[in-house]
Amino acid sequence: MKLKDATIKALEPSNKVVKLSDGASLFLLVHPSGTKTWVYAYRFDGKQKKLTLGQYPLLSLKDARKARQDARSLLDQGIDPGAQKQASKHKENSNAFSAIAEDWFDVYRVNRADKTISIYRNVLDEHILPKIGTMDIKDIKRVQLVDLVKGNTLFETSKDRKKREGKIAISTALKMCYCLGMIFKHAINIGRIEYSVATELSTVLPDPNYSNQNTVIKPDDVKALLQAIRMPGYANKSVWYFLNIMPYVFVRNTELRCATWDEFNLDTAEWHIPALRMKGKKQELQNRPPHFVPLARQVVKLLRDLKKGSGSDFLFPAAYHKNKCITDAAPLVALKRFEFSQTIHGFRTIASTYLHEKNFSTQVIEAQMAHKDKNEVRATYNKAEYKAERIEMMQAWADYLDTLADS
Repeated sequence: MKLKDATIKALEPSNKVVKLSDGASLFLLVHPSGTKTWVYAYRFDGKQKKLTLGQYPLLSLKDARKARQDARSLLDQGIDPGAQKQASKHKENSNAFSAIAEDWFDVYRVNRADKTISIYRNVLDEHILPKIGTMDIKDIKRVQLVDLVKGNTLFETSKDRKKREGKIAISTALKMCYCLGMIFKHAINIGRIEYSVATELSTVLPDPNYSNQNTVIKPDDVKALLQAIRMPGYANKSVWYFLNIMPYVFVRNTELRCATWDEFNLDTAEWHIPALRMKGKKQELQNRPPHFVPLARQVVKLLRDLKKGSGSDFLFPAAYHKNKCITDAAPLVALKRFEFSQTIHGFRTIASTYLHEKNFSTQVIEAQMAHKDKNEVRATYNKAEYKAERIEMMQAWADYLDTLADS
């Protein structure tokens, strides 16, 4: 079915890239950031290729169809439209920062997870290209890059909305530093510049403190944290259940936050997370089996309660969008109300620390935490071999948390 302008305008972003077809190999990709990109899929020299035509609404539906037809005409003449576009770009201004950035991104996105592609695409589109995209890369000075990443960064949490307006988080600034560093390195490699003014840009930013100081470790502190998050009324249903389930399962934030009901079998107390939702490069994940998470009795009970009247495919739907999961910020906001400096990732550190102290096997713990084993054959064998041990460990861990919280 062909797309319509009204349909495109009404599209809401979700937590993953959505691909919509207009027919004849023309697609619209809707990214989680809200960006809508036209892509033409074609084959040339026996290889499947994709050509980015532009972003909606700058490139309208009518113009996207015309661009698709133009690309089709080139193919009929035996010309690769993607190669033609690159040649035209270089001819117009081979030193424009935006052209080099796009050239780098085309290489970077290969075999990356959709979420990673979306994150760095958004960093480019929202924070870098609007400021320096039209500049000749040779004319860009380091002081301009420092001002770009440092001048707009929010270094301290502020309750004053005016002070926060237009500011970006340090985590975003660090991603900008990474992109800028890689783009300038790419420019050197393709002969556009002789040296980079973007090396070690992150040194101008304060320490983000992504260390264990943001993790509650002492038993009394863990007890206080558990008792706090079990209190009613401090958050909506999705956030409350998310925070109460997370300590039991200690998976990564996105793995739980974006979980869907079809991944669970509550009768057998099992959760199988699709490999493509796990951390890692897309190419490596494609051949991996789902990650197995045994569900303790306490978790099954919470999930059965949560499922009542859910009405969403997601376990933790956003308050006003049942087709989206909660944001990564929502649980953190709830934790800050209790004045804990705890991060969501910190639950993994807590679990790893205590399970090692309880003398559970390191191999079993690592398998459950889905830490990558460089030996892929051994990793697959271990994950299957340790299933019984992991079931026992997860129940023991849940019992320990309950005993601690109730003491």
